[in-house]
Parts: sequence; C-alpha cells; structure tokens
Amino acid sequence: VQFEGNVLFQEIFQESKEGTSTRTTRSDRLNAVFTESLSRLSSAHFQGNVRFSDNTLTGVADEARYSPLDGEISLLTSSNSGRSPRVEDRRGSIQATSIHIELADGSITADSEVKSVLGAFLAQSSDQPHRPSLLNDRESTYITADQLSYDRNTEVAVYSFEARLWQGETEFTGDELILDETNGSLSITGAANTRSIVNQLSNETGLRRDSLIVGEAELFTFDDQARTATYEDSARLQGPQSDLAADRIMLFLLEDSRTLERIEAKGSIELVMPGRTVTGDSLVYHDTTGRYVMTGSPVHMTENQAGICRETMGRTLTFFLTEDAVSVDGQSQVRTETLRSDCPEQTP
Repeated sequence: VQFEGNVLFQEIFQESKEGTSTRTTRSDRLNAVFTESLSRLSSAHFQGNVRFSDNTLTGVADEARYSPLDGEISLLTSSNSGRSPRVEDRRGSIQATSIHIELADGSITADSEVKSVLGAFLAQSSDQPHRPSLLNDRESTYITADQLSYDRNTEVAVYSFEARLWQGETEFTGDELILDETNGSLSITGAANTRSIVNQLSNETGLRRDSLIVGEAELFTFDDQARTATYEDSARLQGPQSDLAADRIMLFLLEDSRTLERIEAKGSIELVMPGRTVTGDSLVYHDTTGRYVMTGSPVHMTENQAGICRETMGRTLTFFLTEDAVSVDGQSQVRTETLRSDCPEQTP
C-alpha cells in the first residue's frame, strides 16, 4: 500500500491499565507491506522529511525503514540529498550516515561519520547520566567516531574507529572509547591520547597553577569514583615541568577531580625534568610537598648544571620539585661530580 503527502503513521501501546504510549512517524511518502490478510504490518519504508518520535527519543531523516518483526527502525541518508539522519534524547544528539534504533529498549547503533553531542546539565537531576568528573556538566561535550553502539539498559556507549571526545582543552582520542554513564568511568583502548587541565605545584614558583597535561598509552582508564586515571603499556605523561615514561602511570586526583594529589609509576621509568634525568623501577610523587621517591636496582640520576654532569646512584633516591637536595637510600649524601662534555640535555 502506498501513501502520498503528509503521511502520519501512529502506533498506540497499552503500557498499563492506567495509560498508553504513542509512537509516531511522519513523512512525505510511505510504502507499507502487509501480510496477505492485511491484518498485520510486515514492513514500512518512509521517504522524504521523516520525523520519528518515541517517548523521549526523536529523530529526523530523509529516509527510514521500519521492521515491526525485528522491532527496529533505521534512519538513513538518502542518495538524493546526502543529509545525515539525527536523533535526540535526554543524553544529547547523534548524527551519522545511518542510525539504527532498537524500539524495545531504545538502544542505538550508528555507522559512518558519527557525530555526538552530550548535552549540558543546567540543573541537577536524579535521573541524569553520570559523566566523568573530568568534564564540566554545565558544558556540552563532543564526540566523533566511525561507529557507535549505545546500550540503553547498561547506559554504556562504545565509540569505535578514530574516536575523539573533547570539551574545551580537555580531549581524549583512541581506537575505541567506552563511556559508562552509570558511574562516570571512561576507558580507551588502542593509541590512547589524552589532554586535560590539572592543578598542580609549579617548579618555578612553588605555588599551584593550572597546567595542561598530555598523556599517551595503549590503554587508558578513568575511575570516577576513585578519581584515578591510569595509563598502561608504553605510558607517557608530559607536563610543563616533567616528561615521565613508564610501563604504568597512575594519577590520583583530589575530590574536585582537577587538583593533583600524587603520581605513581611502575616499570622502566624515565623521568626527565629541567636539568635532571632519573631512571628506576618505581616512583611516587606527592604534589602537596613536591617530593619524589624513586626506587630501583639501582636508581640513576644525571644532572646537567652549566656543562657539569652530576651522577647519583642508589636503591632509593628522594628529591624535591623546587629544591636541589637529594637523599640517597635515606641519607643525604654528596653526589659524585664528573665533568663530561656529552652530558645529555635534560628538558621535558
């Protein structure tokens, strides 16, 4: 059966004894296929100015295909206009070449040139999605990828293939980005890169300041409840005062998820600071005091001061961000001083 001009297609569902819900689709044209007895809709093909509405979910497209048997509607890009379909719900909006919606629970998959906007929350609500506290709830967040899978039951969104999430100067990229909106956790697998603003002690003034921290690893996770960011496998963390590489690096943030409490690193550590390079096996840095404690077999420190190379070795080295003093194995010692012309430049 073909319908032409201002098509209105409605389905009414008895959700309870007290009320019903209505699903509505409007379009310029509709080709509907029924069973032989014309008692049941088999499939529906909507074309031209498609507008879809189901509870809190709305969508627009040039074309849509609906399968009642599968319980799925697909919003598609028409070859004539090339305008991408778009859906909106309480989370925000999704735009892609094709968007598929599971009508039973509202789960969504999107393919090709996915662009998602996570909307800002101007007022706190008990049912709003839980975003990572690294982000500002009062600002929109933007995500691009080549594929999206959103499970509405678990509230987990998986963005795949060159995924990128950003808000202002904060940015996360990788092969696959997973956002869990039940607990605010964020994880990236494959070529993970991060940029975030962290309030930390300055090596120049000894006062706190906001700094841009750049991180990279094969795996990145942020635990919102613990306020901990973890970089694993070829991990590297760069800031204005140091360049840290290790097998694993963990950032512990204070309650505001912005102020640095401490950094821990494990395995094949190399710490490069202005005029100083330190290698070892384990590192703990406390930002409130600017104190570094490095252990290893052994720890090796090289300092370059006006062309003079100072080298220090020990099982444990303790030193400070804003001081020149170094404690070796728990006791302050005079470091060996060697004149070398090939002392490497130590600048993060």
